[in-house]
Amino acid sequence: MTEIYLLRHGDTGAVKTLVGSTNLPLADSAYAELESTGRLLAATRFDHIWCSPRLRCRQTLAAVLPDAKAKIVPELREVDFGLWEMRTFAAISAEYPDEVAQLAAWDETFAFPGGESIASFLARVAALRTRVMRMKKSDTKILMVTHAGVIQQLLCGWLGILSRHYLLFAAKPGRVTTMSIYGNRGVLTGLNLG
Repeated sequence: MTEIYLLRHGDTGAVKTLVGSTNLPLADSAYAELESTGRLLAATRFDHIWCSPRLRCRQTLAAVLPDAKAKIVPELREVDFGLWEMRTFAAISAEYPDEVAQLAAWDETFAFPGGESIASFLARVAALRTRVMRMKKSDTKILMVTHAGVIQQLLCGWLGILSRHYLLFAAKPGRVTTMSIYGNRGVLTGLNLG
């Protein structure tokens, strides 16, 4: 069995705004909110700590486990929203109604204008799941510091839920979701802990 700890980065202060590839730092208020998460994670010895390359994830890891040695894993980065980056969904819906409808239908051929396609994003997340499943050692504990979209798709994949149902899971900033992985399937053991 492999135990997975999925930590969403702390709050950036970007409210109702799509933030993917922008390298936003954590909001000042995020650090106090991360203290309880730090206490939760400090009680666990991790065999692997993987972190998204984005600044907000690296700052989150430094806040919760200051002495941790992490591997930067590019596959853990959030989807690239392209021209929609740093814009509100209301503004995007007004300017791109056809594209928003295509996204809402979860058409995997859809690509964010100037950004990543859903198919590419899902393939990247699937590669992460495969990487975990190929690990030889049993009883492995892995901490992944990442983004809401990645967490949602990892959960869908391991729980055998269609990717379009990702909104079933609300990964809160600075909180941990845990799973036990058996082969290629998982059991959700905790949501938004910390």
